[in-house]
Amino acid sequence: MQIRILLLILLLLLSKTTFSQTAQAREIEIIIEAAAENLPDDYDYFDLINQLQNYRQHPLNLNTATTAQLQDLLFLSYLQISALQEHIRSNGKLVDILELQSVDLFDLQTIQKLLPFVTISSSLDFNKLSLNNLFRYGKSDLIFRFGEVLQDQKGFLIPKDSKLSHYTGNPQKLLGRYRFDFQNRIQLAFNMKKDAGEPFFAGKNSMGFDFYTASLAFKNFGVINKLVVGDYSLQFGQGLGLYTGFAFGKSADATLIPKVSRGLTPYSSTNEINYFRGIAATLQWKAVSFTPFISDQPIDATVQTTANPEYVSSLGTTG
Repeated sequence: MQIRILLLILLLLLSKTTFSQTAQAREIEIIIEAAAENLPDDYDYFDLINQLQNYRQHPLNLNTATTAQLQDLLFLSYLQISALQEHIRSNGKLVDILELQSVDLFDLQTIQKLLPFVTISSSLDFNKLSLNNLFRYGKSDLIFRFGEVLQDQKGFLIPKDSKLSHYTGNPQKLLGRYRFDFQNRIQLAFNMKKDAGEPFFAGKNSMGFDFYTASLAFKNFGVINKLVVGDYSLQFGQGLGLYTGFAFGKSADATLIPKVSRGLTPYSSTNEINYFRGIAATLQWKAVSFTPFISDQPIDATVQTTANPEYVSSLGTTG
């Protein structure tokens, strides 16, 4: 009889854990679905999902969160973030999470989305940075993707006429991706990609894949707010001077039209353009921040050599 009771309790606990995990996944899925309406069809959502999962496990403290951190949540508009910060400045720190109901522009739907990812407690469960904790608490994800059109395509067939061109590579599309994350403080990203028709370990791609990208990022280390070595994006203002990486497109919600100025972010997309390669850092002291960066990344362009003087007529957009 006791064994039956223990088994029943175990089944109830397992079902509760499974339900909790399913509910968490559904929360993130709803947010990603809403964001997908304003992102390119081929956008890789893995990093957005991983980012939300990090905040789910280590909630963001609303009383100390920066504008950039709040923008990472995707569903808060610039006006809502400004309203929250103004509320805290005028009334002091939030003492109860339900106080969000009194913040201007925060409706019930927004608050319900926000609750799983935020807190007002300053005693968050972060582990001390050490080599042992890096291996113990760091999360790794390794994904390989393979794709191929099964129907024979004309471009891959060797023509009888040697004057006709054809793809030098096979029709397979390959993607490899590795991510390491330690509590959103240390992040490593590595991507490798080969499109259909590109040679693999042959010709100009003797080293394997056609495109590689990697970045190592450090966050919140004293005056160093962010430090990225490798490939990175810079998103400032509305893009008139400097804005690389993705941005939300047109939206029925007028508050989502302005671009999100996230500053320095590690580049982890498989898009072969619109990124910097080098080293960059955001140094912050109180309300003042400064972002120096160095980059050496060639850009493909079409040069009109017959003109005098020569000029660049277009920039490559396909990598």
